[in-house]
Amino acid sequence: EALWVIMDPKNAAISADPALVKACQFKMTDEWYNFENVSPSLSPIIDIDGSSYKDAASTGINPMVWSNQFDGGRAFYVGLGHRDEDYDLPLMPRLMLQGLIFAAHK
Repeated sequence: EALWVIMDPKNAAISADPALVKACQFKMTDEWYNFENVSPSLSPIIDIDGSSYKDAASTGINPMVWSNQFDGGRAFYVGLGHRDEDYDLPLMPRLMLQGLIFAAHK
């Protein structure tokens, strides 16, 4: 279990969930990644608090949901969803849908 922190409460991927935005953070169990050398061009939407989970090795920003634009293209990344039960959370379909809309929109 780790603590997720909302970095961009106005992002369409999460702004439709007022309770989530108001809380500004939530705990979730999943498989976590330790990032190194995160590009400053990323726009973090949800960050994971690296001090909140066992065996954390990353320092600084640790984006688990982010977007960015490059060379006329757009990317949206969601670093969760490793367990079947994750897709029962209302947040997951919204992240998937908004990510597709963001990446496909020109």
